[in-house]
Amino acid sequence: MTTRWEAWIFSLFLALVSVGCGQRATEILESSTVLNTTDAKGPYEVKAVILGDYQPFKINLLYSTDAWQTSKSVEMKQISPQVYQGAIPGQIAGQVIHYYIRVDDSENNIVVEPRDVLLDKPSPQKTYSFRILRD
Repeated sequence: MTTRWEAWIFSLFLALVSVGCGQRATEILESSTVLNTTDAKGPYEVKAVILGDYQPFKINLLYSTDAWQTSKSVEMKQISPQVYQGAIPGQIAGQVIHYYIRVDDSENNIVVEPRDVLLDKPSPQKTYSFRILRD
């Protein structure tokens, strides 16, 4: 995982390189992942660097505690240029939490991370996950 500074430098580089090259599609350049933890209080923060020439108008962190039988969504807020953050609330010990990031941009494009998530049927094998460990 790169540091915030490295991510910012890289996003600036990409922005400079793309000047004059037409519209650049929305992409999730990088995202943080949550590691297994004994902290049942949470929250569990996820950050993402989002680039592109189309304005993202909706950025959500979707998560499930029952292997995608049901899911909840948390809005990710901009914390610096191109960096967004969302937080999954605390969960009980022993719980496995699956999650992914979804960006809807101003041109009706949808981008997800991990990239191979199926929007109509996310699965535990294709999304990020972490566990609340018992003490």
